[in-house]
Formats: sequence, C-alpha cells, structure tokens
Amino acid sequence: MKTLAQLKRNTEQWSKIPHTKIDKKTGKKVVYNDDIVGRAMETNAAVIKVSSSRQRGVDTMVFVVRCRAHTESVYYDVVIELLPGEVHKDVFKMPSEQSPCWVKCSCPFFLFKCEYALARVGSSEIDYSNGKKPIITNPKQFPILCKHLYRATDAVLKAAIQQAKNDSRKYNFEK
Repeated sequence: MKTLAQLKRNTEQWSKIPHTKIDKKTGKKVVYNDDIVGRAMETNAAVIKVSSSRQRGVDTMVFVVRCRAHTESVYYDVVIELLPGEVHKDVFKMPSEQSPCWVKCSCPFFLFKCEYALARVGSSEIDYSNGKKPIITNPKQFPILCKHLYRATDAVLKAAIQQAKNDSRKYNFEK
C-alpha cells in the first residue's frame, strides 16, 4: 500500500512525462503533457465527513470530500482513508503524508487511468471500472491520483491534524 506522499510524488512525475494520443480529426499522434498538478490548483475540495473505521482490521480515519474544478459542472465524491504506518502505529495520534492510504474518486479520469493501477498496489479497489488493465490510458500502470484526489490530500491532511489536535488525548505536534 502506498503512502500519500508516494502517490503525490508519482502524480507529479506523471505530469512531467510527455504522453501521446491520436488526434481524432487528423488521425496523427500528438504529444501532450497531462498536467494533473496544474489542473488540481483550479479544483475546490471540501471535507464533508470525517469518521473512523475498522473495516481493514485496524483503526483508520476516513474522509469524504466533495471536489469540483472551475471548468466542471459536476461535483465528484472522493474518499481517502488514512491507515496506521510503520512510524506511527496509531493514525489518530499523528496523521501525516507518510501514512499509508486507500483512495477512491468518482471522476472519469480515475476510472480510466488510476483505479486499476492503484488497486494493484493496494491503495484502492475496483469499484467503478470493469477491472481490465488500462492498456491505452495508463499502459505502465503507474499509480497516480486524479486532480480531485491530488487537491483533496491537502484538505484531508489539514482536517486529520485538526482532528488529532482536538482529540481528548494530549499529544505534541510540530508545525
């Protein structure tokens, strides 16, 4: 299972790689950059629900986020679940980017490029897609985040740290 930091780093690397696609009008190959990070900055993310779960056999923090880019008319549902990691065995004490995570988004980009690759590394499940490899859209099955998930990670980490600070137990937090 990947951590939030690893998935964000993969997404940033993916954004720098030139990709090719077939232009529908001309039928020729076109090289383009899939700038997820740049487009994520134009996306709004709001945490609408925070809960805990024991579904995976350990205590986890579950965040439901609504995301929408300025150019989109539809809100997409994002779920990010933070699990305890090697360093911090209790995710409620010290949530961080180093926490392993499980993610899901309802957008088409996640469906066609991300879901299978993330499920392969244990950071998602096949929910929306048909479960086949994305041979054309992500042939190397690079585990990346869509722009909604990329943007939601910051909101989730902020909410997770705030939740831990508000917890009745007292812990030391560094900025």
